[in-house]
Amino acid sequence: MSGEQPDPREPLQTLGKLHRSPKGGIIFGQNAIPNNAGTIAIGDAVEVVEVGVSNLT
Repeated sequence: MSGEQPDPREPLQTLGKLHRSPKGGIIFGQNAIPNNAGTIAIGDAVEVVEVGVSNLT
């Protein structure tokens, strides 16, 4: 891996197709707040501790 971004439109282009607020904004992880400091790696277990309505209405 070189660390270069092959397409500057990504990941927002893909996220824009999947997660939109009623006003049209792209929504992704707006409420993803960790309880502890650390690193999440592929394959790690994560737990959703609270779910609510987006405030981007």
